[in-house]
Amino acid sequence: MTRFALISILLALTTGSLSCSGKDSSSELPTTPTVITPTSPAPVPSRSGATGVALFGTVSEVTPSGQSAVPGVLLYCDACGEFGHTFLTTDANGSYRFSGDLAHGGGVWLLNPMQLLVEKAGYKLPGGVPVNSSSYPDGFWLTFKMNGDTQLDIVLARQ
Repeated sequence: MTRFALISILLALTTGSLSCSGKDSSSELPTTPTVITPTSPAPVPSRSGATGVALFGTVSEVTPSGQSAVPGVLLYCDACGEFGHTFLTTDANGSYRFSGDLAHGGGVWLLNPMQLLVEKAGYKLPGGVPVNSSSYPDGFWLTFKMNGDTQLDIVLARQ
């Protein structure tokens, strides 16, 4: 095989893989609360049952001066991680991410509908279902669906 033929094949493969990305979502700006799921099919689950997809977003509140990040929000995803039962808290920017990296214990068990426990003292989740547990007295369940990498932005309200 000539060098030109090999380069042509590699270029065709590269161009083909880049053009199969689906619709351009760069012009779609999420509004909160929003779930954005890809149009491509979900990846195949690992042996543990987790799929190499991530759940991520921001937690904020509406204030008189606009939306403001809420740091330190406890999030619990029973279907995240290699074995589930994954806790994390939002960072200083109100951001969170349940990793999709299967090699390092991440991923999500795509059980639809999904539930996420959201808790921060002094806040409520409009539309959420109270957990009603002494372990999570300010907790709410948020129900949503996901089929791939999903951005889930959450808006809390002060109690």
